[in-house]
Amino acid sequence: METIDGSATAGEDYVPVKQTLVFKPEQTYIEYVVEIIDDNVYEPDETFFVKMALEPDQDAIMGKKSINMITIINDDGECPCRCSKNCLIF
Repeated sequence: METIDGSATAGEDYVPVKQTLVFKPEQTYIEYVVEIIDDNVYEPDETFFVKMALEPDQDAIMGKKSINMITIINDDGECPCRCSKNCLIF
C-alpha cells in the first residue's frame, strides 16, 4: 500500500504511507487510517491516491480498484473573497 500525491502534497496535507499489509489466513480486510495534517489555513478541497498491489508470489485476489482517490475536504472556513476557485488577497 502506498499513497500518491494528487493536488494534496505528502508531508503538508497528509502523512505519506508506503508499507506492506499482511493478511492472516481467512482475513478479508484490513482497516488502515492515513493521517490528514490540519494546518488551519483555507485551501480548496484536495485529493491524493491510495494504491494497493499484490506481491508477485501472493496467492490472493484483489478487487477491481487498485487505486482509490481520497478527498481532503476543507474545514478551515470559506475563502476570504468568497470565490468559487482559488483566489489571492493583496
